[in-house]
Amino acid sequence: RKLVFYNKKHTIKLIFVKAVDVPSYVEKGTADIGIAGKDNILESEADIYEILELQIGKCKFAVAGKPGVNIDTLQSLTNATKYPTVAKKHFLRKGNNVEIV
Repeated sequence: RKLVFYNKKHTIKLIFVKAVDVPSYVEKGTADIGIAGKDNILESEADIYEILELQIGKCKFAVAGKPGVNIDTLQSLTNATKYPTVAKKHFLRKGNNVEIV
C-alpha cells in the first residue's frame, strides 16, 4: 500500500502513518509538520512544538472502575491502559501509588 503522496507540482510530500507515530516522525525530522491527536502527542512525550489545536475530534481521558469503589482511598492501584505515560503522570500528580499494565 502506498503511504507517500505528492501534490501535482511535486512540491509537497505527504506521508501517511499511524497516528501514534506522527510525533516521532516530527521529532526526528522525518516530517516537518504532522497532524495527530493530543492523546498521541501527550503519550509520546516527544520534544515537539504544538503549532495549532485544530478543535476537531474532541475527546476526554477517563478513569473507570468498579461501582462504589473510591480510588482515592486505595493504598495502591493497578491500571490497565493504552496510555501508560499519561496514566502514570495523572496518578502520581494525585499522590496515588500505581502499577501500570
